[in-house]
Amino acid sequence: MANESQRIQLQRTLKAWRDSLIDISGRNRLLSFRHTRTATLEIKRPDAATLLDRLGTGWKFAALPEDEEDFDLDLIDFGIVTQKTTDRSLRSALHRLRSTATQAFNDTGLWVLQLGAGFLDWREPGSDVVNRAPLLLYPVALERDDDGDYLLRAAEDEDPVPNPALAVKMGQLGFAWPDPDEMKDLPGTLNAVRAAVGSRDGWETSDRVVLATFQSHKEAMYRDLLDHEDQVLDHPMVQVIALGPRAETPGDALDFDPVDPERIDEVQPPERIPLVLDADTSQRQCVAAALDGRSFVMDGPPGTGKSQTIANIIAVLMHAGRSVLFVSEKAAALDVVQNRLEDVGFGSFILPLHSHKATRKQVATALGDFARERPVAVGRMEDSGRSRLRGVREQLSAYAAAMNEVRQPLNRSVHDVIGMIDVLRNVPSMPVRLPEALNGESLYAIVAAAESIAESWRPVAEGERFAWRGLREAGSPRSALDLLAESTDALGRRLEAYRGLIEYLRIERLVDTTELIDLLAATEDRRSIPVSWLTAQALDPFRTAVSDFTQRLGAVRTDEAALAADLGDRWDLLPRDLEPGVPSAESALATLAPEGIDPEPFTASRLRQLADEFEATARRLTHHVGTLADIAADFGMPAPTTLSEAFALHELTTIARAARPEEWWLRPDGRAAGQHAADELERDLTALAAAEAAASDVFTDKVPTAAGLPDLARRFADDHRGVHRLTAAYRADKRLVAELTVSGECDKTVISRLPQAVAWQEATARLRRSVATHSTVLGSYWAGRQTDFAAIRQALSAAARVVELTPNAIDRTMLASQVTAGGRLKRETAEAADAVRSELAEWYARLVPAPRPGGRPRLAQGSLVDAARWYAAHVKVFSAAARTASLVQGICDHETEPTVSRAREVIARIQAHRARVTEFEQSAADDRMVLGDLYTGRTTDLDGLRRAIDWTASVRREDRPMSSDTARVFLDSQPDQTLTRLHASWREALDGFCDLFEARPDLRRTMTGAFPDVRTAISAVRADGSGPEEWQAVRKAREALRAYGLEELVDRASALGLDAGHFPDVVRRSVLDAWLEHHLAQDTRFGSIRAVGRDRLVQEFRDLDRTLVSNAHADVIAACNARRPRPNVGQATILTNEAKKKSRHLSVRALLERTSDVVQRIKPCFMMSPLTVSQFLPPSFHFDVVIFDEASQVLPQDAINCVYRAGSLIVAGDEKQLPPTNFFAHTEEEDDEYEEEAPDSFESLLDMCKGVGVLPSLSRCAGITAADTSR
Repeated sequence: MANESQRIQLQRTLKAWRDSLIDISGRNRLLSFRHTRTATLEIKRPDAATLLDRLGTGWKFAALPEDEEDFDLDLIDFGIVTQKTTDRSLRSALHRLRSTATQAFNDTGLWVLQLGAGFLDWREPGSDVVNRAPLLLYPVALERDDDGDYLLRAAEDEDPVPNPALAVKMGQLGFAWPDPDEMKDLPGTLNAVRAAVGSRDGWETSDRVVLATFQSHKEAMYRDLLDHEDQVLDHPMVQVIALGPRAETPGDALDFDPVDPERIDEVQPPERIPLVLDADTSQRQCVAAALDGRSFVMDGPPGTGKSQTIANIIAVLMHAGRSVLFVSEKAAALDVVQNRLEDVGFGSFILPLHSHKATRKQVATALGDFARERPVAVGRMEDSGRSRLRGVREQLSAYAAAMNEVRQPLNRSVHDVIGMIDVLRNVPSMPVRLPEALNGESLYAIVAAAESIAESWRPVAEGERFAWRGLREAGSPRSALDLLAESTDALGRRLEAYRGLIEYLRIERLVDTTELIDLLAATEDRRSIPVSWLTAQALDPFRTAVSDFTQRLGAVRTDEAALAADLGDRWDLLPRDLEPGVPSAESALATLAPEGIDPEPFTASRLRQLADEFEATARRLTHHVGTLADIAADFGMPAPTTLSEAFALHELTTIARAARPEEWWLRPDGRAAGQHAADELERDLTALAAAEAAASDVFTDKVPTAAGLPDLARRFADDHRGVHRLTAAYRADKRLVAELTVSGECDKTVISRLPQAVAWQEATARLRRSVATHSTVLGSYWAGRQTDFAAIRQALSAAARVVELTPNAIDRTMLASQVTAGGRLKRETAEAADAVRSELAEWYARLVPAPRPGGRPRLAQGSLVDAARWYAAHVKVFSAAARTASLVQGICDHETEPTVSRAREVIARIQAHRARVTEFEQSAADDRMVLGDLYTGRTTDLDGLRRAIDWTASVRREDRPMSSDTARVFLDSQPDQTLTRLHASWREALDGFCDLFEARPDLRRTMTGAFPDVRTAISAVRADGSGPEEWQAVRKAREALRAYGLEELVDRASALGLDAGHFPDVVRRSVLDAWLEHHLAQDTRFGSIRAVGRDRLVQEFRDLDRTLVSNAHADVIAACNARRPRPNVGQATILTNEAKKKSRHLSVRALLERTSDVVQRIKPCFMMSPLTVSQFLPPSFHFDVVIFDEASQVLPQDAINCVYRAGSLIVAGDEKQLPPTNFFAHTEEEDDEYEEEAPDSFESLLDMCKGVGVLPSLSRCAGITAADTSR
């Protein structure tokens, strides 16, 4: 995984690659189109819409005259008209365009002849230069008919695309460029572009059309690298190519050694690797590396068989179930390898996606044919035949050289050694392991060492009995022995003074003198311990007592330290009579209804505040109970006990001050009568008002009292008709009517409205009757036509509410005097009721549910007296708890107040500590008896006490008791420096002597034993005078033999009683026998072959090899067939359906994306150009291997889209070839100045892979010739 700095470098390199794919400078024809003399044409007629509409059927070019003077545009009525005015100039331009497009297609497989339809005139910021860029590119072809005329038609299976370079450029300029889906036709494109650029000054669009070659294809590669940047950057091989040795790759990921040519048959047995074409050793090395998943460069000049090697690699990888992406810029290179593979029957497993082979129909057909075409693997060699071929080959190849092969490092053949052994045939041989890397020099050294041992045989013969056995070469053994004897005598004399302590310590050997020295040294750090600790039968009881004392005193001190740390230095000032428990009065709060408030979570200040609040609340509630009783007496009501009764009483006072009803309305019948009266009178008043309003514009207010008005109206309606209107009666009635009108006249209109006058009079009469019947029921509320019926209904409702609120009234007369219309409420009573109601409402609002501190909502459901008692019950409890918390706060150094709970915890801790101290002090007498002077009460030095008991344990040996005398003597002793010095001198002399020997534990054991035994041993060694010299001679010779693993021969020869003179020949014979047996056993070529069977094996091998070569392709076909999916299941059905279509096939990319799970099982090898990889393959499409051919012709930036889609990378090419012609990219100015952060620049992928110095190179030195057909 790349680190941050490497990631930045990778991003910089990828951006450079990506930007080089599309030229966005003014040189690019796609951004600034300019006509050339012969290679571009301006389409003047027909218009763009007509031209594009019939492009599928084709357009001919208009016939032109030979001379320019004869050209007349008005005479042309059919065909394409361009800026050319002569037939010769037009044909020259068309020929040039067609040739250029064909050449580009043959070289790259890409079609470049296109119509540029629709143009945008644009300018760079700050520039006055107008650039003209095409918007849509329509791929077209120029064909010639039988008459030699040119026909312009749409290119087959090519779709129009938006100008990719323009999209990139506009994006850089900050435009929100239209999506390609918005630019599928010219009208839509023009509209979308106009919307994008707006009304910029100097920017214009047009439907202009030109015919030219446009290099727009690398936009797909640009988009590929841009849209999938993270996927590209995370790919290990991309990191290797971009960063070179700086890339973080596992040590063996890229660095590997090619298979040794001598071992190629072992690594790649011909019987198991299906090489379908001839391959020499170097080619087989490449195949082996590819099969092993390695990435490498395969370079070599033309004719070295690179394409043949690539074909073999692809075949072997397909056989192994790997997917392969084979890439080349040159279609010819792809065709060469494809032809080689098709020649051996692999065409069905290859999918060519380049040049003309990548049309939708061709790809759909190629993929769908797998359902009906299944290659047959004919002539596969059986496994038994392969095994037999391998066995025969290996036997014949090995046995020929086995006997006469000169074997190193001895530089002798098996035949030579057999002769040497034959010379020593009468000498006995002992089986030995062959010395490693035996050569002539080491064999001579072995025999020389054996001769040296034979000359000094006594140490061998005596063995363990030889006194100087194991003596090293360095030093003066005799002087060291004398020094040891002298120091041993001096030490023995000094020990005589400590015989008593030596007996106590049970010292028997000189080496154990250190125990006495250590015991005496311990007196330097003696403690004032009781003598009983040394004389007791066991120290454990005292250790237990010390441990118990330490724990008890430690617990006291720990408590004190913890209290001081938590509370400060004044913690012991806490009153000793203060109890940590909960007082009974406080516990009783839990029995209240509702449950009381626990004071423990609160601080002293908060509890004092709550106590004041609760006391004030209890006092106010008690006062309100009395006030409410007085108010209730005024209303003839019982005293209210609950909050709801208090609120009901207040509501009565409110009614008494507002809508006071009539007294009789307090009775049910009275309220019903009042309601009926109000309804009747209101209805009649409303009817009168309506009748009066209808008639009063014509008639006067005399109408309600006019006599005979109904009869008068009837006469006009029934009698005064026809001639009757000429009578005096008619005229008299008109005069009566005129007296009632506002105008004083009577005409037809007035007569027609007489019914309204009658209605007015009747409404007046009905009202009089209602008033007579109902007005008294309304009492003081009746005010004629000004009566407030809303007030009446409000008063009636108030009366009903009074009755509802006073079911238990004591004196209803007094109640009526307060609330009805005839009574009056005292101002003092109203004010008192309002005040009580306000304070009770405020109290109710302050009620809170547990666990918040305050009155509980359930108090509002009980009596106010009980609520007052509930509050009062908390006051003293809160005050007492606050005092407790305050006392604790007084002894604490805390910045914040403790809660009651915390205060009681502190009290409990302090009181528990005081009890522990009392208990400790009660054990003082017993502790002093055990500890003696070490005991000083609570100031006892515990560390000193532990050191004293540990010291005592260190001087008691095996916890054995000392006698009283021994203990007193010991406690009075001092360290003996002389004894220490003499022991050190003896030890130094002992080490000096013993160090002259190798691995002699017996010698050291003897020299450190009892004093008499040591003296005897020293004398015995002194007696052997020549022993050191004889031992050194044997030791050196044995070391020489040990180097070759032959030292055991010395002891084995001695055990057999072998004569010293025969020992050198025995060693020589034994070594040669081991060498011969080793090679006969290890070299499989010395098998069971006999001369009589070799000729038969040779002929059998020839027959089997010919069969294997001819049938290798069948193995590959069988392996690929086995992995193919069933045609009618899952994604495979998409392929079969697409193959059956006549038209409207899915795009290649869409088809591959929808069938990604099966397509590589059908076609394990894709053959593509770098461009078609980005065009057709989704980024998730992965190959096991990507192979580049002609890599010297592939630009680095063109290859990255292929590299990140594969696991391993194989790059083939010839670095001596000319670099690639960057057909589509822009030209960058050369800059030879080195920049550390700038990415390295290489001309081709091959140069880059070799230049980074990370990918191994497997060179192809020579090709396959007729004489070289080795496999």
